[in-house]
Amino acid sequence: MRSLHVRALFAALTVLAVGPASAQGDADSFLTRRMPYEAFDRLPAKHVAIGKTSFDIAFAPGVLDLSSSVIIEWIAASGRTVAAYYGRFPVDHVKVLVVPVDGAGVRSGTAFAHRGAAVRIVLGRAVTERQLADDWVVVHELVHLAFPSVAEEHHWIEEGLAVYVEPISRAQAGRLNVEQVWGDFVRFMPRGLPASNDQAWTTHRPGAAPIGAAQFSASLPTSRSGNARTIAWACRMRCAPLSRPAATWRRIGRWSARCA
Repeated sequence: MRSLHVRALFAALTVLAVGPASAQGDADSFLTRRMPYEAFDRLPAKHVAIGKTSFDIAFAPGVLDLSSSVIIEWIAASGRTVAAYYGRFPVDHVKVLVVPVDGAGVRSGTAFAHRGAAVRIVLGRAVTERQLADDWVVVHELVHLAFPSVAEEHHWIEEGLAVYVEPISRAQAGRLNVEQVWGDFVRFMPRGLPASNDQAWTTHRPGAAPIGAAQFSASLPTSRSGNARTIAWACRMRCAPLSRPAATWRRIGRWSARCA
């Protein structure tokens, strides 16, 4: 009998010893270069509605200090922030994969679209509610879903819109101090001004993307009534119901090309 207890204790200690490494190994299989759609589809998902958009939120194997309900609400709040800015969420269905890894904080995020709109969020196991409240990553990645991928030479507008819209939408939602938004713009945007050897906004210098987006905003023509049109207007036209004329988006594309 004693030998059975010893073997049981040894087995329990072995599980405890290999558990974190095994969990990290499981997480690594969800950290491939592309979104692991097939693996996602095998996970149990929580369905959250934001307006007419369905969010499917699933967790890769692993342990987080915070409950799944806290994480899900944080993602939903970010979705509502983006929807409020655009007037609706940019797509009708999005998959959100949460991958726990060692450490703390919101480690990274990536948006995908090659098999449907999806976002992968990498979270440190010890992430806190304060870190979630201060996070910008999820809103940034969700904003990417409102704009198509473009050629490398036009990357400034794809990344620039996400960088530009993210803090403004968070401020409009009361999640970020307005003074901080404009203070950061004033402080960091000048770093992105094109140098003499740069080709307009194709530069990858830090700050070039958002200042390129600001230039795009300034370049939009006024409406027939004389009111200024902004990035928000252009994005809302992009996210409007499909019954809107496709020519509207083609015009927006031509205006963006004039900024380059």
